[in-house]
Amino acid sequence: MDYPVGFDAREHLLRVSTQVEAAAAVIAFSEAISREMLGQCVRVNVVEPRTVTMRLASHRREDIRQAARRQTEAIEPMQPEDIAGAVAHIVTRNSL
Repeated sequence: MDYPVGFDAREHLLRVSTQVEAAAAVIAFSEAISREMLGQCVRVNVVEPRTVTMRLASHRREDIRQAARRQTEAIEPMQPEDIAGAVAHIVTRNSL
């Protein structure tokens, strides 16, 4: 894989590692709350989308965006509407 000029692998890995750790923490916290709230008519869910089409990275340099695009090109990105649909399903379910 060709990395753009100025690409700092350590910084990239630290950022990715931090994102993975944060996601794992959110999941663990959600599972803990779910167990704690059992029997109290409280439902806890986590939506974990894969690659999503969004403008969040639009502030990044073009070469960085292209490198990221190459890494994820085999993954069909979800659309924001897909995520909204999953959330709507979760919050409108009648059974607990």
